[in-house]
Amino acid sequence: MSIIFDSTKESWEAGYEAGDWNFIEEPIEKNRSAVIAMYCAHLRPQGQILDVGCGTGTLFQVLSTEQQSNYLGIDISAVAVARAKQKKNIRAIAVSAEDFTTDEKFDVIIFNEVLYYLDYQQTLQRYKDFLKPNGLIIISMYRIPEISERRQVAKLWRTTATLFQSLDEVTIIGKHQDAKITWDVRIYQLK
Repeated sequence: MSIIFDSTKESWEAGYEAGDWNFIEEPIEKNRSAVIAMYCAHLRPQGQILDVGCGTGTLFQVLSTEQQSNYLGIDISAVAVARAKQKKNIRAIAVSAEDFTTDEKFDVIIFNEVLYYLDYQQTLQRYKDFLKPNGLIIISMYRIPEISERRQVAKLWRTTATLFQSLDEVTIIGKHQDAKITWDVRIYQLK
């Protein structure tokens, strides 16, 4: 069960076509992605990176050149992936998180504001198999103001803690159009 949103491939395609997701290229979004990139560089500097829900490649843009060469992004939206591929050397595939499969193993798997849309317990359990030994999971979640959804996000964090060992966490606070926005970024390792 997803936390809040029930999104179809068609709704994502329409949203990207209409420009609804253009804000992900704004500085506040890139700043959050830079924090995620910093953790990748610090904890797994030469690691293979899988970015689940890569969108237009915002995270890819802030990775080092070496990290970029070890990057694979996946996204349900072919429109987003086509835009991502306009960036230099990005390796990205249009596929849903549920349908993605690979024989590759990754040092870092990133769920950057994507677990809201997925059955997070099933997804995290399945993606464990794509990690190398001592692999990392990095999760970024917008801190949702509605109480019922906050409870679901709290449940997600508890579930994640049963599957992985917590290494670090950071809270990022920013402003967008005079509104305060808060994200939690948490880093986990295979137990």
